[in-house]
Amino acid sequence: MAPAPSVASSGVSASSGGVGLPRIREDKDKEGDNNEGDAEVAQRFGFEGAVFGVLFTLSQEKNTQDIFYHWILLKILLDVWQVYTQILTPQYGWDIDPDSMLWKGVSVLSFGWLADIGYGWYVGLLYTLATLLGLNLALCGWVAVCFRNQKFDYVWPIKVVRGFSYVFLQVFDITSLNFLQLGISCNYTASASSGLFLRMQLFPQYSCSALPQLAQSLVSGVLLGVFVAVAMLVNMSEVEVNPTSKSPQALGHSGAEVTAFFIKVLMTLVSTFIGGWPKVASAAYLLLAFWLAWCNLRWVPHLVGWVGDLKSGCAVAMAGVAALQVAVVALPDSAIDARHTLTLVMGIGLAPLFVAGSLLSWWRRAWFTSAALKAFRTTDPEKVKPQDIFGFWDARDVEIAARSCRVWADRYQLDKAAVTRAQELIKAGVARFSGSSYVNLVYANFLLVRCDLGWLVGGVFYDF
Repeated sequence: MAPAPSVASSGVSASSGGVGLPRIREDKDKEGDNNEGDAEVAQRFGFEGAVFGVLFTLSQEKNTQDIFYHWILLKILLDVWQVYTQILTPQYGWDIDPDSMLWKGVSVLSFGWLADIGYGWYVGLLYTLATLLGLNLALCGWVAVCFRNQKFDYVWPIKVVRGFSYVFLQVFDITSLNFLQLGISCNYTASASSGLFLRMQLFPQYSCSALPQLAQSLVSGVLLGVFVAVAMLVNMSEVEVNPTSKSPQALGHSGAEVTAFFIKVLMTLVSTFIGGWPKVASAAYLLLAFWLAWCNLRWVPHLVGWVGDLKSGCAVAMAGVAALQVAVVALPDSAIDARHTLTLVMGIGLAPLFVAGSLLSWWRRAWFTSAALKAFRTTDPEKVKPQDIFGFWDARDVEIAARSCRVWADRYQLDKAAVTRAQELIKAGVARFSGSSYVNLVYANFLLVRCDLGWLVGGVFYDF
């Protein structure tokens, strides 16, 4: 299938038939506003409007691209690979030789190999990444101006920004974080008598409190802050407004992905600041790994179920690795056989834990949807208020339950009965969380889908 045209080249007016870009106007209304009102709108666009314009344009560009399943599988594999090498630390007592070629190959994304090629290469790569990040921020500014003017003369800047954000902020997020933290990894837990305190972990001959490394540490810290802020915004904008989307990367809500990225940031900070305390660091990894697994199992953000199941399976497997590492660290140095046994258990147990986590995710989705539908099927709506029929704990649970509409009568049409049942669930959620803008947006998007399918009749809009 040929890829769809770019959103920037397809026109910017919503009246062209596509989604288009929303019109942002600063004109006075018919009654006439004062100059302060215009100034307030202009000032608001200066920050909020610019950020929204960039994120909206990038999300629309994403929606025009065909994502094949094998790329999603590769992304999941790369993600679990990075988390695995972040948690697993051979120096904590595993029966793994950190100097072996096998481990060096597995941990290549941790940049330990930079120590072999020299400090100059590290500095060169650092400022290369800083230049790329600066250029992409400049292109984001260009996109914001074009969005405000409702005119995109060139498409390539949007594609460049989208490609950079996808590769560095989403696929190789932990790798990028680890590289940026090399400059601030300064053996904070080392004793003063060891001579390593505040010395660069990768290149101990350089002190983080003196030039030239002091300058690189400051640059690394600034870049890390900017990178995390931009990545948070990009992950926040990844939500899919079309509840019937078949894209394997479609998210029903972005909160879980934002939290998952925050957890990854904390994981990298563990190795940077408390990595010298094995027991403390292992306990921190365990808590963060369980938190990551919980986010995937509890919030199941992906509209395409099997994608979420695979990610949940990977998260559960990583939680198992973290749990075994706590046990390994607790062993005495003389327990060589026990360390070897736990290392084997860790390697062999990855596959069963992955399968168990995937099945648990599938069961969680099936049980929750079945319970919600059963509550509405067995309850008399004349006797019970809609908001009391099923106990949604959170506003996001409404969107998860509404995915029951994704029953396909054929390749292009949804089953009408499933859509009707899903609408009842959403209306109950709106009644239960009447103050939630998110639930109202879920309902609005659902009604737009029904309207597009030609099923919206009568006074459905008035019910909203």
